[in-house]
This record gives sequence, C-alpha cells and structure tokens, in this order.
Amino acid sequence: MTVAPGGRQASQCRLVLAPLLGAVDDARRAEKERQRGRGVTALELAKVRANTLRALEDYASALDAMAWPVPRNLLTQIKMHRALLSLPQRPAGTTAGPGSRDG
Repeated sequence: MTVAPGGRQASQCRLVLAPLLGAVDDARRAEKERQRGRGVTALELAKVRANTLRALEDYASALDAMAWPVPRNLLTQIKMHRALLSLPQRPAGTTAGPGSRDG
C-alpha cells in the first residue's frame, strides 16, 4: 500500500507540530502551577510566562511557515503574554518572537 503525497505531507506536519503543541501544553501547565504557589516572586512568574510565550510563538510560527491559519485564540494568548511581560506587540500578521528563529 502506498501513501498518497497529501497523506505523507499531513504526517510530516503532525511530526513537526506535535512536539511544539506539547511544549505549549507543558508551559501552560507549569505557569498555572507556579501561579498557584505561595511566595512566588514577580521574577519567577515572569520567567514562566516568558517560557509560555516562547512556546506559543514557536507553535504559531510553525503553523504560519506551513501556510496554515494561526487560530485567533492562539494570537490572543500571545498578545496577552506579551502585555503581561510588558513587551511591545508584534505587527499584525507576524508571530515570531524575540527568542524565535524567525525574528
């Protein structure tokens, strides 16, 4: 049985996106756990939020590189994290962040 080119491409996309989405889930979980902790400092919270932002931006950049739409909810979360970290907002249509390979 042969795999259709579209099926192979979809499989490759899943191989690229799955670890990135896993990193987003892990970062979100770590951020929530840290927020629940007592005695968390602003610096510690900023670090976990920056990790979450980096994971969100990496995932969005991968979607964008594949010419797939970036969900509005994902863009909203990126914008919120940038605001929480007092970082400038990216121009519309760009998802790469300061720590990403794209920008």
